[in-house]
Amino acid sequence: MAGTAVLVLAGLAAPASAAIPGLQRVEATSPTNSEEHRFVTATCPDDKLLVSMGGEVVGGHGAVAIGAVRPMGDSPTAIRSVRVQAAESTSTDFTGNWSVTAYAVCADPLPGLVVVEAKSPSTIQSHKHITATCPTGKQVVGAGAVAMVGAPYIQMVGLVPDGGPTAAPTSVTASLFGGIGAGFGWTASAFAVCADPIPGLSTIEHTSVTDSTTSKTVTPRCPSGKQLLGTGGAITGKLHTGSTRSRLGFVSLRPESTEANVGVHELGAIPNEWSVSGYAICATA
Repeated sequence: MAGTAVLVLAGLAAPASAAIPGLQRVEATSPTNSEEHRFVTATCPDDKLLVSMGGEVVGGHGAVAIGAVRPMGDSPTAIRSVRVQAAESTSTDFTGNWSVTAYAVCADPLPGLVVVEAKSPSTIQSHKHITATCPTGKQVVGAGAVAMVGAPYIQMVGLVPDGGPTAAPTSVTASLFGGIGAGFGWTASAFAVCADPIPGLSTIEHTSVTDSTTSKTVTPRCPSGKQLLGTGGAITGKLHTGSTRSRLGFVSLRPESTEANVGVHELGAIPNEWSVSGYAICATA
């Protein structure tokens, strides 16, 4: 389903001398209603290309989660849009209204920009991990993931760039959960948005406490003098309790100017302890 509004936020604007010139965020939000699942697409202006992406569920009350954040475009070197999918969990009986927002972080075309996709084989296994790696000499600026068969009922439970506070990321690992005993083959893809080396590129991680709280949010922040490019997250803990579906799901992977908002909510009450890690891909401002 197409979004109903597009908004460019000046808060992400970068000066002309910045490492990422023309940086801005575009968002698109779906209608608010009680449909079980939906898609929304945010698209960069004509003179810009996609750098990174994110999404957010509004409403849902612990019954709706983000399932996919997928870059879209005419070719791997001409990606301008992101498509975000969210769905109600079959673990709940939710009938309320909710919406989903897609975030596209856009910029003037970066040198060497290319999107790399890594795709899993089609199997019936419940949990898949796929790693997309940049070509030699390039670095990750954004991350995405999608299930190609079985969506929208397969959930994303990890989107993790490598690197660290002093090391630029060069790969992205996506984790998706297809349920226990699903009985059908499904595939999944990880996406790494790559570019030639960028000054000060690094990955910052922030992990929550481990307990049985029903929802958790972490906000990994870029160091002083840096700005946010991309985001990611990872859920750690038992994903199911007597259910074929994941009982934990992302409700926010929202990029801001210098930090990421990464939120997870239980999809129905579970007794297990769990945690969430958030990732911020940062570069010199």
